[in-house]
Amino acid sequence: MSQPLVTGRAGQFAGVSTPVPAAGLLLGREAAGAGALVFAEDTEVSRRHCRIEYVNAQRRFRVTDLGSRNGSFSMPDGKRLPAQQPQLFRPGQLIRLGEHEVFELSLA
Repeated sequence: MSQPLVTGRAGQFAGVSTPVPAAGLLLGREAAGAGALVFAEDTEVSRRHCRIEYVNAQRRFRVTDLGSRNGSFSMPDGKRLPAQQPQLFRPGQLIRLGEHEVFELSLA
């Protein structure tokens, strides 16, 4: 089975690949603990910004904005994801948190 990854393409985590655990990956400023990607306090990322999960049966990533102030966006169209409504992404697609944090969703 392939390992789902979130890889920073721009921003604080540029060049860093983080595995997506089976229970999902929480991204935010206060997303402490296992299964979390924690951002610096001075970013546009909310305390609990979004959750990323990988759905094996669909071979898709499920991204849920958790009501963030500065939004989560699909790339390259820049469409804001609706809060609390999971959206599906194919491996290779990009998402942006706020204005500067860009991540690629991929399988290794």
